[in-house]
Order: sequence, then C-alpha cells, then structure tokens
Amino acid sequence: MGKKTTMLLNPKFFQHEKPKNKIVNLTPSQFAEHTLTIDTGQPFRLGQERQYWYSIYDVYNPFLVLVASRQAEKSTFIRNSILATLLTNRNDIALYCTALFPHLKEFSVRKIDRAIRANPAFRNLVVGKNVIYNLTDKYFANGSALHLRAIGIRPESARGNPARGIYFDEVQLIESDSVAVAMEQTQSFADRAYYRLAGTPLTRNNYLSRLYKNSKQYEWIIKCPHCHINNPPLGMQHIDSKKPYLFCVHCGKKMDPQHGQWVAQNPEGTYAGFRICRLMTPTCLWRTEAQDDVLDKFDGPNAYPEYRFLNEVLGLPAETGIAPISAETLYSIAGDFDMIDPNNPPNWIYNTISIATIDWAWNSKTGGHSFTIFAIWVILNSKYTCIYAKRFIGPQYHDPRAVLDEIARHTRKTTCAFVATDFGIGHKENIRLRQMVQPTKVYEILYAGHSSHLEYNAAENRYRVGRTESLDLVFAGLHNGRFAVPKLKQSKPFLDDILNVFTETDPTYRKVKYNHDGPDDFFHLMNYANLIFNQMQYKL
Repeated sequence: MGKKTTMLLNPKFFQHEKPKNKIVNLTPSQFAEHTLTIDTGQPFRLGQERQYWYSIYDVYNPFLVLVASRQAEKSTFIRNSILATLLTNRNDIALYCTALFPHLKEFSVRKIDRAIRANPAFRNLVVGKNVIYNLTDKYFANGSALHLRAIGIRPESARGNPARGIYFDEVQLIESDSVAVAMEQTQSFADRAYYRLAGTPLTRNNYLSRLYKNSKQYEWIIKCPHCHINNPPLGMQHIDSKKPYLFCVHCGKKMDPQHGQWVAQNPEGTYAGFRICRLMTPTCLWRTEAQDDVLDKFDGPNAYPEYRFLNEVLGLPAETGIAPISAETLYSIAGDFDMIDPNNPPNWIYNTISIATIDWAWNSKTGGHSFTIFAIWVILNSKYTCIYAKRFIGPQYHDPRAVLDEIARHTRKTTCAFVATDFGIGHKENIRLRQMVQPTKVYEILYAGHSSHLEYNAAENRYRVGRTESLDLVFAGLHNGRFAVPKLKQSKPFLDDILNVFTETDPTYRKVKYNHDGPDDFFHLMNYANLIFNQMQYKL
C-alpha cells in the first residue's frame, strides 16, 4: 500500500526474545520471516515476489476480511498470524474456526505442528509438565493457548473457549449465525479483541462477500510500466486466451504483478478488507502440460464453469445464488384471516394445541443487527398455520427484559403447549423463559448433524437437527401448501424473510447449503413449527 497505508500499520511491534536476553522489535511479517518455515521445511520468506502480503500481515485493525482465490496462501497467513501473536505474548488465547473437521485436522497437523517442530525454540514451548498439546487444543509454556474448532456442523463447539483473537478459515462455508456464536467468545476481552476472516467467495450475497463489500475493499492496483496508466482491479479483463501472461488492459503489454499497491475502493468502509487472486501470486502459471493452470482452467479441455473460474482463480464472487421459491408461490400461502390479538385471544384457541416459536436477536461485530422475532402457530384445516407474528423493533425493546416479559405473557395467555427456540444466542433467555411459562415446555433447537428430524439430547435438554435437511422440508411444505399465514398485508414483512434465502454450492467441498442476504428469521420460525408439529405424533 506504500505511504497511503501507514495509518493501517501496527505501531506496536511484537517483541521477540533472542538468546542472551536481547530484545528486538519485529512486525508480524518480520517475525514470520525470522522464525517460521513453509510446509516443505524451507524458511518462510515473502520477499520481492510477495510484496502484497506485507501490508496484510502488519495491518493494525481489529477486524480484517481476506477474500482470496485458491492457492493464494491464505491458510499460511492465518497460521503465521496465530503463531506471531501467541508465541510473542504471554497468556494470550486464540480460537481458530473452520467449517469442516478434515480442514481443521489438516491445518492443525500440517500448518501448526510442522511449524512448531521446525524450530527448536518453539518445541520447548510445548514440552513440559502439565502442557496440553493435541489436535484441537494447544497450550504453550508461556501461558498462551490455541483452540481449534470445526463449527460448520456443531457451532456450539466454539462455546466455552474464551479468546482474545478469532480466526475464521473458509468462512464462506460457515453460517453467519455460527460466526456470531464464535464471536461471543471474545466478550471477556472487550476492546482488546480482534478478528480475522478469510475464505474464497461463492456468490455475491454470500456472507464473506457481504463482509468484503462493507470493508475498505483494498485491491492490488498495478501501474503499467509502458503506458504508465493504472489498471483496474485484477479480473476477467486481464484474461485473454492468446496472452499467457499478465497484461495491461490499456496497451496490452506485459506487466509485473508485484509492481502494484493497495488502493481502497471503498474508503468509507469501517474495517480492513483485501482481495488476493491467483494472477498476482508468484506461483501463477498460465498454461502447463498438465493443463491445470489459469488459461487451461479458462478454455482448456478441463475448463472450469464460469462461476468456479471466478471463485477459485480470480477470488471473485459469482452471481447470486438460486432462489428456492418464487414470490408468487410464497405469497399464495396467505389466507383471508387476520392475526389474533394475543392479549385477547379468541376462545377457540383454548380447544386446540398452540405452539410458540422464537428466534433471538444478535448483533454482529461488523455492525449487522437483527431483532428478536416471535410467532404463535396452530393446526387449522390440516395446515401449519401462523396466527400471530411480531418482530421486536423500537426503543421500548432495547431492554431484553421487555422482550422476554412480552413473549412470556403472550405464551401464557394463548396457552401454548410448547415453545421452540434457537439454542445459540438466546440460551440465557431460554433459561429464564422456562421459569416464566411453566408448565409450558421450552425446547431449544440446535442446527447440528444431518438428520431431518429432531433428535433429543437429554443431558443437554435440547434438540439437534440438520440445518439443510430440515430447511429442505420447509421449502417442500411451502410448495405443497402445508403452511398458512394471515392476510398478505400483515404477513408480507415476515414472508419476505424467506425471499432472502438462496442456495449455493461450493465446488471444492461439493456442499449445497442455504444462505441469506437479509433477515431470514421467520424462515427459521417456520422450520421450528414444522419440526414440532411433525414430532408431536411421537408424543414430544
């Protein structure tokens, strides 16, 4: 970034103790180059070929988003950043989160353990009495610790691991709600907490893409040495089947990818965000006999589909994901009845079984905000029918107790037999709610595993269900007319939550999942209602 980025560089250098008690000041990048190795065991170096990494390593910002193509060395960056922090600070704690356990295992063994074994000074930090050092928990002799958790399927595994710094790897595969659960672990560190989120974008409305959009969006801008004009951010305009090299889009001549600088495309962004693509890396090849490099993936026999080329070569998102349902079909479930008044419910409600569903609010570190939402459901004419819904918006609900009191009052007034609620952010509220609505049963539901049906864990007093699998059933029910809601004028603000949901596929992990680019709270209330009504036949 040059002179323009000095404001982002950390003025507080890491301290590294050398033999004979000599103290030297090192930036994180300098620490990595002085002490760490790459996977092959050779010394780690950025050097002239990786100039773009220096500013990312040494950025002084509590929140950093890194969008990268495949083979961009982002996992190495995360490894080096973790070790630079933990090995130079006493009693520090970091939490590493990724989506899947195989990725966690690879990072723990190939990245962290190899680096520790390669340096005798580091090996001494993991040897000693009462030093725990295993695949998921690594405690060092200086009092620092690293916890590694796969939260794609079991987000609750991040709980109970207080940390000052949290590193998210392959964050595009992690649900935004799970990211929020992990971020809760920094509460004990207040203003000293920091976050690093890295991954490869999928679609424009993917969580990672939205994070980057709200950042300062630093792009690597290269000035052509021939025509002396700045090129636009690296992208499809720099791809030409007849030019197996990086060329200037203005004069067409060859450029050196290292002769660039970071330039903010969104200076008003509130935190740092960088994009690295394959074209700027020193290991980039354009055509090979193996037919597996940039132009081979663009137009070769094994060419990638466009969305995959954008993601994995350019580090760019593809178009938006696929909408599972049309607005026309969704709005058709609205009936011709009004919502009930839960303070004066109709008499017929006392002759049927009603249930309540809750999705608790959470505030993200990126400034995102959601609101607690509550709904009451019954079965009418063989349909799972919402008869009341409310999103708690307004200054009177800034106090969580006001929200909890109103939910408890409506639950008691409408004699709900069950309350189904999310386990995550609202766990403490759920404990209080149980006491307030007795004898109504309150069931917490956690998205975990792959089952489409509720599985009860008696020890934890909660249910588990597969997220994608159960949401599949909701969309099937919407298409088959299983649900009903009040008049469209009243229901539309809630149904629009469902229109924010889309599906996307990660080509590397071959995983299809539901994501959202706006509030999706009512969709989860509908899922909870579907799960509870389906389970009632088993005498929940």
